[in-house]
Amino acid sequence: MSPMCFAILALSTMVAFAAGVGFERMRTRRDRRVERITRAIVETMPAHAWQHAPDGTFTYLNPSLSDYFGLPDEAFQRGKRRAAAVDEHIRRLQDSVLHPDDAEAVVAKWHDCRARRARFTSDHRLRRADGAYRWYRVDLYPDLDPAGRIRAWHGTEIDIDDLKRTERELRNRERALQRIVDTVPVMIWCGDAEGRPQYFNRRMRQFADIKPEDFDEPGPARLSALLKALHHPDDAAGSERVLRHSFATGQPFFHRYRSRRADGVYRWIEGRAECLRDEDNAILQWFGVAIDIEEQVNAEAALLQREQELKRLIDTVPAQIWSVAPEGFTSYLNKSLQTYTGQPAPEPGAARLPFRDLLARILHPEDVQRVTQALMASLQTGASFAQRYRIRRADGEYRWNEGRAQALRDGEGGVLQWYGVCFDTNDLMEAEAALREAQTTLSRAAHSASLAELSASIAHEVNQPLAAIVANSDACERWLIAEPPNLERARLSLQRVIRDANGAAEVVARVRALFRQSRTARRAERINAMVTEVCRMMTAEAGGKSIDIATELTPADPEVWLDRVQFQQVLVNLTRNAIEAMGEDGGRIVVRTAMDGDEVRIAVEDEGSGVAEPARVFDPFVSTKDGGMGMGLSICRTIVESHEGRIWVEANRARGATIALALPRREPAPAAGDAS
Repeated sequence: MSPMCFAILALSTMVAFAAGVGFERMRTRRDRRVERITRAIVETMPAHAWQHAPDGTFTYLNPSLSDYFGLPDEAFQRGKRRAAAVDEHIRRLQDSVLHPDDAEAVVAKWHDCRARRARFTSDHRLRRADGAYRWYRVDLYPDLDPAGRIRAWHGTEIDIDDLKRTERELRNRERALQRIVDTVPVMIWCGDAEGRPQYFNRRMRQFADIKPEDFDEPGPARLSALLKALHHPDDAAGSERVLRHSFATGQPFFHRYRSRRADGVYRWIEGRAECLRDEDNAILQWFGVAIDIEEQVNAEAALLQREQELKRLIDTVPAQIWSVAPEGFTSYLNKSLQTYTGQPAPEPGAARLPFRDLLARILHPEDVQRVTQALMASLQTGASFAQRYRIRRADGEYRWNEGRAQALRDGEGGVLQWYGVCFDTNDLMEAEAALREAQTTLSRAAHSASLAELSASIAHEVNQPLAAIVANSDACERWLIAEPPNLERARLSLQRVIRDANGAAEVVARVRALFRQSRTARRAERINAMVTEVCRMMTAEAGGKSIDIATELTPADPEVWLDRVQFQQVLVNLTRNAIEAMGEDGGRIVVRTAMDGDEVRIAVEDEGSGVAEPARVFDPFVSTKDGGMGMGLSICRTIVESHEGRIWVEANRARGATIALALPRREPAPAAGDAS
């Protein structure tokens, strides 16, 4: 029996003692004392109690009830007895204290109970004296005599307004929770401690067209029937196995499977479930969700296919491709690089390989330090990487490669990954070296041919005036030693000597005119840009000899008036001389620009063998190279001086030499004799 029913029975018993036949029969002193105690209990208890006769006359009302209603109607005056028709009494109750929305149902139920002489129980609202309505639980018990006739009705009213309000709030919360459960974009279910399905939310019922009567088999058959009906035939057994394992062990459930939708289409679902336990860690219930991941699975499949296509593409391109994490660890080596070097690809979960260690394995010992320093500097600064270096192929042969690397950045500029590529340029470099050697040989042959042709031309042109001079000189001598001397003839011969000497001078002047360059159009050029361009042109030639060309450029980046083609010839000549001076030992060439007052200075510093006679190095036909013609630096000086500049050579403190030149920033004045 619930506490509420127990209270109602207790109150009814008290009323019976207080207002029933017991009041008439208790005559002794002890009975009167019990009567006083009972009345005190009934009149002070926090509930309403009353008694009325079968004809509706109230025979007793406890003070709590009388005070609650506070009505002037004689029917509710304590101790007042008046015979009244039952229907009239009910009408008065209906009009005075019953809530209009409850009155009709309460009265109908009361008529039914009165006719059947049955207990009347009802929850309805009663109006308080101040006009407020509150919920009450009303109980009326018929007191029957041995013949089954009603002697009286005993009633109690317990205020359940707070209980009703609480129940209403709970129902509202339950409805709100149910709406949430039914509208969340996932399918929700729950089962008992053994995992047997008990509930499906609306979304799941609609998705799979589930009806409770479809799965009313008892015990394990219910779960099997559910899985068989909803899951793809290829997935049902696996799902049931995973579920039963979780139900048996209490471990959380996670599984992917295909589930049949109401329209018969199977879609991929991700299922999860966990159990609810009591304080003793016993499983009370299982709660699970099922999430439709069809689009996600399709996207993952498309992404995987695309990833495989890209991987095949990267693995088949004729280049070695790699990637490095920002922290410097090797992330990826494509198939071509693995085959080329014989190095395995990084395995997932294995210890991460520093890229520095990989370089030490595959690079030529002479290139390891240079390339590693440059690459580590790029990783730290984010600058692009470009180098030529030798890689040990899987067969042990070292071959020249050209490498490039660039950083992949996020929206804020942070480095996400480094990607690099390298190409085998060994055959190309050998071909370039052969081409350069052929060009050098051809150039020397052309120079020799030009000099031979020039010499023959000069000899041919000068030979005739010189022969005439000799002949006329002999004639003059003969005329002077003749007896007597023929002075007229001698004078005529001397005139002819003078004429032929002037002819020889004209021949020499014509030859000089062939080499005298007229002043070409000059314009302002950025000296840093010109130096950078020439160094880039010479990088390939220097790289073939393991020589790095570096620049240290003045931030001022001045402009100089000059002939761009002529000055490029000067810079190329100086840089090539530095490369040839360093031989095959490799090293570093530095080209610097600087400001010195109104002059712009350019210096080419090498680590070669140096210059033995700096004072004569710019003289014609003086060369420090075997087989050299000794005209390059002489021509450079001629060009620099034609720009009103100067050029000189200095010995370095440690090793090698530096050739420097200075040019005025202003436009040079036209040279005498130059074409305007």
